[in-house]
Amino acid sequence: MCSSVLCTKLRNACKTLYFLKRLIYMFLRCFMTKKNYLD
Repeated sequence: MCSSVLCTKLRNACKTLYFLKRLIYMFLRCFMTKKNYLD
């Protein structure tokens, strides 16, 4: 049992972490492809 405020904060944190992971993953993929083109 947890307070609704805590649950909401946890859910928002999870969404933010997921979004950041996607962003970093996309950035890394773009970076790697550019590096491959330069080689």
